[in-house]
Amino acid sequence: HSEICGPFPTHLLRIMSLNLFRYGTLSSDRNWSIFLGDVENLLHHRIGVWQTDFRADMVRDLPRRSLASVYRFLYEREAGAQGKSRVFVKENHLYRFLPYVLSHFHDCRFVFFVRDPRDMALTWKKAGTAVGGVRAASKVWRDDQQGSILAHGFLQDQGRVLVLKFEDLLADTETVVRRLCDFLSVRFEPGMLEFHRKDIVQNNAERLSSWQDLQKPIIKDNYHL
Repeated sequence: HSEICGPFPTHLLRIMSLNLFRYGTLSSDRNWSIFLGDVENLLHHRIGVWQTDFRADMVRDLPRRSLASVYRFLYEREAGAQGKSRVFVKENHLYRFLPYVLSHFHDCRFVFFVRDPRDMALTWKKAGTAVGGVRAASKVWRDDQQGSILAHGFLQDQGRVLVLKFEDLLADTETVVRRLCDFLSVRFEPGMLEFHRKDIVQNNAERLSSWQDLQKPIIKDNYHL
């Protein structure tokens, strides 16, 4: 979308927010330095390619020492590099740190994206990413759904959460994308369906076997395998 920057995930917010208690108060110069060093190291080893880089010295003198301040700097800088004004972040297990997100990003909205667990299990098996096998991965899937459904109950009355199904997105892409645009209060742009033509998407698709389909248009029947 011409207004929205959706960079490949870093999982920075999840990893760092769930470990904030380990750093103590970030007003301490020592703790702040250790924290920023860990952020830099994590981003240095991210899998996806961004247009911008990150060094700890870029944010060492931020007016407010917090993960949220570093996170805003990082994503706003990438959005600016891409000529975008809004950010869309993909994150896993968000229900675990939802209180932190709500307390620091007051205007954010949430998209809960769910896929048939049988197809998820097959994807994990093919990719070899299921630690402990499909049985263990299926338990993670179940826990994620239960946690996300609970979070959905907290957010739905405020109109801040949208549930989308993977299978619907594939079968009727434009209708689902238009629904998403309405939720985000942006206009639908046909170019959104041509995501696979972007250079940065092409470059990232080559980095992992499970990302290779991003080089292609939507595969309409890529479910119930």
